[in-house]
Amino acid sequence: MADLEKDAFKRDGRFLWRLVLVLVVGTLAGVWMFAELTGERVAGCAANAFGGVTTAPASE
Repeated sequence: MADLEKDAFKRDGRFLWRLVLVLVVGTLAGVWMFAELTGERVAGCAANAFGGVTTAPASE
């Protein structure tokens, strides 16, 4: 019986570490995607797609 309990706690510990790892990776990926989607390049592209923003032509 003691071996079963020891194995159960060991499996629970590994599950919790995997859960924490997945949560951290998911949070980092979400922050990165938020930063990319709210960046300057995407904002200009979205504004031009709706046609509501006039921008000065780029100098060549």
